[in-house]
Amino acid sequence: MEAPNAVEFRIEEQDLRASRKRSQAMMPRWYSQYYYFGLLPVFTAGLAVAIQSLTIAMSFMVLFVLAGWAYRRWAELKLCRDRLAQPERALKWQVSLTDEGIAVNSDSQSSLYRWPYINEIQQTSSHIYFVLTSRRQVQVPKRAFATREQVDEYVAAAAAQIAKHATSALASPAE
Repeated sequence: MEAPNAVEFRIEEQDLRASRKRSQAMMPRWYSQYYYFGLLPVFTAGLAVAIQSLTIAMSFMVLFVLAGWAYRRWAELKLCRDRLAQPERALKWQVSLTDEGIAVNSDSQSSLYRWPYINEIQQTSSHIYFVLTSRRQVQVPKRAFATREQVDEYVAAAAAQIAKHATSALASPAE
């Protein structure tokens, strides 16, 4: 028997792209600034001193940055191609709203994220996101719903559970 407030879908290319874009947006800005404007100049200067050539050190760092970008891009594209090359092997996902939390089930795994640990719900034009931490979230494509009203009901039910458990967590005595 299917759980109430459950939605089923298969991962598609737009889901992978949305997840990648969302992950990049969730990354703290200081992290990349620290790397590119802090660590790399120090490493470049150290390399230049060690090999006594600023030109070679700068060339090496430029190639290092480009190689890192190219490898990440290649790995992302390969992941998309591998996941989408065999549609019959695409995992079927089910995200259910239960009394305990959000149950996420696929052909290969099952997880339960309890309501007190879900911080908020965010929406874009194409997806619903249950934010667990600043770097972890559960993504549900809106295309999995038949109507916009179903999306709204699903989000409202989840928001009510989050609010209910946030209030009860605040009211609980500290141990």
